[in-house]
Amino acid sequence: MSGIDIKLTAGFDRKSSSIEANGSVEHVITDKEVIAFGLYGENLKNAVNKHSDQSPRDVYLHRPTPWGDLYKSYGWEEVKTVLKVIKSEILDVTSKPTIVAKKNLINTSPYRATFDASVSEDVKNTTQTTWSKTDTIDVSQSFKYSLKFLGTGVEGTTTMSYSHSWGQGGSETQEVTVGSRQGVSVPLEPKQSAVAKLIASKGFMKVQIVYNASLTGSVAVNYGKKHNGHHFWSYDISQVMADASLNNSLEFTEEIEIGYYSNSTVKLEDGDQATTGESRSQAEGEGQNDEGEDQDDQEEGRGEGEDQGEGQDEGENQNDEGEDQNDEGEDQNDEGEDQNDEGEDQNNEGEGKGEGEQLDGGDTQGEYIFLLIGPRISSLALN
Repeated sequence: MSGIDIKLTAGFDRKSSSIEANGSVEHVITDKEVIAFGLYGENLKNAVNKHSDQSPRDVYLHRPTPWGDLYKSYGWEEVKTVLKVIKSEILDVTSKPTIVAKKNLINTSPYRATFDASVSEDVKNTTQTTWSKTDTIDVSQSFKYSLKFLGTGVEGTTTMSYSHSWGQGGSETQEVTVGSRQGVSVPLEPKQSAVAKLIASKGFMKVQIVYNASLTGSVAVNYGKKHNGHHFWSYDISQVMADASLNNSLEFTEEIEIGYYSNSTVKLEDGDQATTGESRSQAEGEGQNDEGEDQDDQEEGRGEGEDQGEGQDEGENQNDEGEDQNDEGEDQNDEGEDQNDEGEDQNNEGEGKGEGEQLDGGDTQGEYIFLLIGPRISSLALN
């Protein structure tokens, strides 16, 4: 079999997920691989010596060879590097339901109506590949990867394919549509609402593939002195390496992490139920705000009452001061009247004295009559 194929199925749990990796690739051993397997220089001759108990003059792993083409002449097989899959396994699978999209349906008409509840959304499936050290061997063939995502896409299953060369890491991305584009409907009464939710399992899957590289074929050997009657011999490379305690097995690992969506469904919910939680939270918040406002109003009322009480006290104090001032003014008026009375009395006394004096004196220049007008004294001349 030529080529290596990796087939992966990503489901919503380990039971529905799987991995299948098989195949092999081979090629004539390269100079890099000669070093990787420890067959360089005298190591190869020493290995043949241990295997045959006689030191060879020349050892060859592949064409060309002197003396014509020993591999072609005797039908020997050149030493080749064979890479094959020896194990593949799922390391981890996790899946979590996720709301991918929502669609609100509201019947604002006065009639019963049927609404399309189909919901779909574009999402991305991704792969990320990492390798152990792979530069010790040469592999020219590409590896083929086929992934199947269950319950994804409008058809129920989505596939993804790509090719990588040996040791190539990196990522691959595929955009797919999950959900349903048609065939889902719901009747709604007037003023009734519903919510269509697209729910899919968002999964993560990690797999590991183990490869083994080994050598097959024959070494071509020339003995300077015949060995068991012949100069040219061929020996199985695996036996030669085993007798020389050389490792004929190199392992490499590839890990693939896959992010994907699977098992998508559309779930219908009553619109009122879908918003109950939000409405309840809003109502609680408004109730708390109302309580806070009432408390603020009560505090403001108390403050205003205290201010009014203080104002009344100030007003009463001012009224008391005003009454006191009025009392003082009345007292001053009384004092003024008393003074006026005293002045009148004095004037009367003066008039009496003046009249007596004038009469007695017999003044012929005229007489004066003093009139008391309020607090002032006026005089009129009589001719």
